Amino acid sequence: MAAAEAGRREAAALLLSAGADVDAHDRLGRTALDVAEASHQAEIVRVLREKGAIGSGKSPGDTVCVLKWSGRGFCGPIERVDAGRFLVRIERVEGCESGCVADADCSGGETITGPAASVGRSVLVRNSCLARTYPGSGRAAGR
Repeated sequence: MAAAEAGRREAAALLLSAGADVDAHDRLGRTALDVAEASHQAEIVRVLREKGAIGSGKSPGDTVCVLKWSGRGFCGPIERVDAGRFLVRIERVEGCESGCVADADCSGGETITGPAASVGRSVLVRNSCLARTYPGSGRAAGR
């Protein structure tokens, strides 16, 4: 992960050739692919993907669900990752047709309402709010 973050392609390649697990998680649940993508290390991302890395499901393009309100909430792709927060574009609203109460951590204090009012909006959420993730989903044929 340190090699991925620093863009040390040779070190990353050496570790991978020695059998390093491409999808190993650190104590925060991040993988080398997550770290490389967040650090804008395109060459490392390419090498990891060639080795089959799919990441933790918390990388740009992956689909996540934020179900903070008694199993109700929203799902959509991650647009950007910034310091432990995820910018999620709402594609699907689950069980909030009459509105889910605003939550400062999980929706920036914005109330999530039915699909007509919420789909297409982008909301910044914390890692702890992600109830489900779909690794590689943004790059797979079907989400």
